[in-house]
Amino acid sequence: MQVKVQKYLFAGTKNNLDRFFEKAQRMGFMQFISVTGKKPHLFPKDVQKAKDAIKILSIHAKGKQEEEAPCPMSEIINDILSTREKLDVALEQKRLLKVEMKRLKPLGGFSIDQLHAIEEESHKTIQFFMMRHDRIPASEIPEDLIYLNRENNIDYFFYIGDERFSHEAITEMQVERSYDAVLNDYKQLESDIKELEKAEIESCGYIKLIEEYIFTRMNSINLKFAKEDVDFFVEDKLFMIEAWIRADKSEKIEQLLDGMSILSEKVAIEKDDKPPTHLKNKRFAKMGEDLVYVYDTPDMNDKDPSSWVLWFFALFFGMIISDAGYGFLFLTGALYGWMKFGKGLKGIKRRMLKTLTLISCSTIIWGVMVASYFSIRLEPGDFLNRISLPYNLALKKVEYHHKNDTPEYKEWVKDYPNIADVDRADEKIEKAVKMKGHRKIYELMDDIYDGIFLEISLMIGILHLCISFLRNLYRSWSGIGWIFTLIGGYLFFPKMLDATSMLVYTGVISRDYSIMLGEYMLYGGLIAAVILAIIQERSISGIGVIFKAIEVFADTLSYLRLYALGLASMVLAGTFNEIGPDIGGPIFGPVIILLGHIVNIALGVMAGVIHGLRLNFLEWYHHCYEGGGKKFSPLRLLKRE
Repeated sequence: MQVKVQKYLFAGTKNNLDRFFEKAQRMGFMQFISVTGKKPHLFPKDVQKAKDAIKILSIHAKGKQEEEAPCPMSEIINDILSTREKLDVALEQKRLLKVEMKRLKPLGGFSIDQLHAIEEESHKTIQFFMMRHDRIPASEIPEDLIYLNRENNIDYFFYIGDERFSHEAITEMQVERSYDAVLNDYKQLESDIKELEKAEIESCGYIKLIEEYIFTRMNSINLKFAKEDVDFFVEDKLFMIEAWIRADKSEKIEQLLDGMSILSEKVAIEKDDKPPTHLKNKRFAKMGEDLVYVYDTPDMNDKDPSSWVLWFFALFFGMIISDAGYGFLFLTGALYGWMKFGKGLKGIKRRMLKTLTLISCSTIIWGVMVASYFSIRLEPGDFLNRISLPYNLALKKVEYHHKNDTPEYKEWVKDYPNIADVDRADEKIEKAVKMKGHRKIYELMDDIYDGIFLEISLMIGILHLCISFLRNLYRSWSGIGWIFTLIGGYLFFPKMLDATSMLVYTGVISRDYSIMLGEYMLYGGLIAAVILAIIQERSISGIGVIFKAIEVFADTLSYLRLYALGLASMVLAGTFNEIGPDIGGPIFGPVIILLGHIVNIALGVMAGVIHGLRLNFLEWYHHCYEGGGKKFSPLRLLKRE
């Protein structure tokens, strides 16, 4: 639900300024209108440091929280950042030492000081070399090189001679420290890292205090900037400022101004004003509101789309995943989240977990309806298949074409001659089979299923768009015409495509009546859309609304992505189920199937989220949403949820 805002003007004496803003911040229902155009720096340097400190500490398990700080919070925050900086340096040094140890280990144990002493006393040159094994024949390796070791197909050599040795095929190693010396430094560094990590973990007790510090600083900053937006008059003795106030909170103005020499007056909203938008929702609608803000903020003249977006997003997500097995996996993850974090989650995090639970249930319901369980191929006679929606619709379609001896049925008989000998629809589906290797492929059932899924996607798309036009009738009367056009198009286009719609073969309406009614509604709707647009605009220019037909048609076809993505998900999973045993056998086959389903789930989730929201934010928003609003952001005391 969208709560309208009202514009108020406040004027009072300067000596009441501080008290007025402080009280307004505590009550938190007014958004002051800036006259300077300046905005507060959301994250000043000290606040940014505090946020960085919390980010550092949040990777550790939270322990007992300190009640008070032994020193100023700025010092604690600096200590945390300093410890992390030292830890990062130490970890990088550890990585480099590890690389150096790996390089020196094949050379064996030696003392670099002893080597230098030998060089000075003997006036000899000592060098170390490395070469990929078999790069040159063993017979061509210089005799001056002493073989030391071989590791990872690399040969290591030692040289001592009167002059420096070099060879184009052999690489000299620069050795400044021994392996043992590097190992000692590595062990000492590990000890230092443990101490730094211990100090960082001990600082976790200050998380809540740091959060309170951030809120205190931000409240102070927001209050300061709000005060700077006032205008002063009469030698700076009087101040004046405007504010947006929620209409349902206007009665609190009297309470706010009690005991202060300040006047308030409701003023008209000017054409150039851009009132902020405030959505007030609870429970499921609040979850939908979170989704709405992913894309845009509604305009003040828009109706709140939160609930519609949520429920259709859940439906679209379930249709795109199209697998009850995957849905149970999602639900298991959601239930684990509730058990592990449910009590501690608040605000948007809790609503996100609720949304995950909702789309998991939606996926399960749709998966059961279409009899898809990890895309395991079911026989037509299986119980899970017989209770599914597409199977029962397929029976209706086969019965209709058989009864009316349609050209489509004759094509079926031509492709599958043995179905002509049976009368029952389920037997026809079972007999319309072809062999692919040792597997039975029920081609007729699969073809009918494809048509059913496609038509259901279009029907849901038309319903979705009709709701959009209905919600926008208060701004665009031509929506009535487009609703008739959409429904008429669905009823009439089967004639153009030489197809039979679901409404016909389920007995809801006869084919001839469907085509006649659809034609009247299609062209009548187009005419009605133009006439209503002309009446509403009181101008012949309203005739231009006819060009919207292209947009409506394109938006309707966009819902075919529900069919395409759902089918792709089922086909990909089914393919992995089939090729797993063929390629990997009994041992690696399950691994291939598991990896395939993991990939399919990842792709499905991305498609479900992206396209589930896209159909709401683009196709649906086209016809009932302006957007471009600014979120109502009152001056208030920030605190933990």
